Amino acid sequence: MIIYCDKEFEYWTPLKYTELKYLSTRIAPTAKLLASVSIMNGLLQSGLIKN
Repeated sequence: MIIYCDKEFEYWTPLKYTELKYLSTRIAPTAKLLASVSIMNGLLQSGLIKN
């Protein structure tokens, strides 16, 4: 599961891949978001998940 920490409200939200792509283009990336994107990209490239 991919999660994103909203620093303004400080809560954790489960994200679908499409939501992660939307967030990464809409907000300034944080370290946690970048880590999530990196993990997701690794899973996609390994074939463990499908886009």
